[in-house]
Amino acid sequence: MDRRTTHSPRPRRRGRAGFTLVELLVVLVIVSIVAAVTLPVVIPAISHRQVSETARIIQGGLVAARDTALRSNSPHGIRFLPDPTYSGVNPATGLIDPYRTLASNRFIPIEQPPGYSEGSVCVPMSAQWQSGFANFPEIVPGVINSGPLYVSHRVRLLCQGKYRLDPASGVYMMDNPTSWYWNVRVGDKIQINQTGPFFTIVGPMDVDNPEKFVNVNPSNPALQLLEPGSTSTYFEPEILFVVNGLDDDNDGYIDNGRDGIDNDLNGIVDDLAEWSETEMWPPGFLSAMVNDVTFGNVLGHPHYGGVPYQIVRQPVPSPGARETILPDSVVVDLTGWALPQPERSRLPVDPLSGAVDILLDPGGRVIPTTRYSSPTSVGMNRSFHHIWVAERSDLAEINVTRNASGVVTAVNPLVSGYPFYLPMPLGMNREGDPEGPNAYDDLVNSNATLPYLKGEMRLLTLSTRTGNMITTDRPIFSVRNPSQPYHAPQLGEQGDAP
Repeated sequence: MDRRTTHSPRPRRRGRAGFTLVELLVVLVIVSIVAAVTLPVVIPAISHRQVSETARIIQGGLVAARDTALRSNSPHGIRFLPDPTYSGVNPATGLIDPYRTLASNRFIPIEQPPGYSEGSVCVPMSAQWQSGFANFPEIVPGVINSGPLYVSHRVRLLCQGKYRLDPASGVYMMDNPTSWYWNVRVGDKIQINQTGPFFTIVGPMDVDNPEKFVNVNPSNPALQLLEPGSTSTYFEPEILFVVNGLDDDNDGYIDNGRDGIDNDLNGIVDDLAEWSETEMWPPGFLSAMVNDVTFGNVLGHPHYGGVPYQIVRQPVPSPGARETILPDSVVVDLTGWALPQPERSRLPVDPLSGAVDILLDPGGRVIPTTRYSSPTSVGMNRSFHHIWVAERSDLAEINVTRNASGVVTAVNPLVSGYPFYLPMPLGMNREGDPEGPNAYDDLVNSNATLPYLKGEMRLLTLSTRTGNMITTDRPIFSVRNPSQPYHAPQLGEQGDAP
């Protein structure tokens, strides 16, 4: 018999299934207290880092463009593209409104494409052409019109030459077609006979298109010319409308209607009503043409002989280039670009697209790029580009007064007597400022509704002449002098501390 003693197992104590409600509440209270203490420090730190990182990304894009220009010995740069939410477009017109909020949240590498010189060009001067263009359909970008635009000499006309003088034989030979239509864009520059000034191409453009390629609607062909000695064979030359980049009527505006300015203040930039200037050929231009006696009057028939030309094209995105997207909460603030003293970015914004092109030559210098006839039309005479990097939450719209038609009749400053049209940062004045070190702070304290910038910001300054770049950590404004935030970086100083 098995005498081993069997023992009953001892009952095991049940383990704890979890925390009690009181313990969970204590933990939640502790977490809430820690969050309340740390979030005011953590969130600004994150914003500070994102804004700083964005400034470095933009600076890196410009450095990369400069290096590419040096390696390829050709101009390269970057193009800032409008933010989809803050595109500056007025829904009522579908056009860029210079007083609406405009920002950029991305950029793409660009380059200057090769010049264009197919065929030859001549200057038609006969009454046949002048009268024939009385009813030629013409488009000023965004506004389709028809009328005597050429007859009144508001623009000048260039024509495809059918023959070109062979320098070797001295004989006019049949020339290649120019193929301007859908290859040349409004805003490209043309130089005739490889000498003298560049003219800005402004048309024709019967069919509007995003890239602004010149074209003629097939249903409205250009004026035809009879072939020499024929009564039934016609030559249909391609044409270009150009302006000269001069203030012909001495009214202070260069090429009225093609200067990127709303001269008549009707809310539409460069509409037909603004084409008030009579364009002229520069003094000595025609007499400087080679073989002037036969220029435009070859083989006994007008407008057939041509001379060489070259077209300098506007920048285009580099082949295979990809957009660089900025952090979600950070943008390049372009608001107020059309004001005389914008408190944000000072860059050449394209009024038709809201984009900004910065093109650099192999030496790092900025090459003026504009679809308008004069760089001064969009502020390109400035020696510095200022890129304002800020948080998206600080974007604001300019306060303006509009009439019943939506046309701006007045731009209203934030405070009467002070030249500010957008919110300013606090604590922004230098020591010794006549208004005191915290004049804007005082304005905010005395007016609870006065807005001010609450987020982080950086100012990236690019010298257009040298290519040098400086980042200002905290731009400082003067209440009486809106140019103050740009003063220190333009002097080459790092930062803007007093």
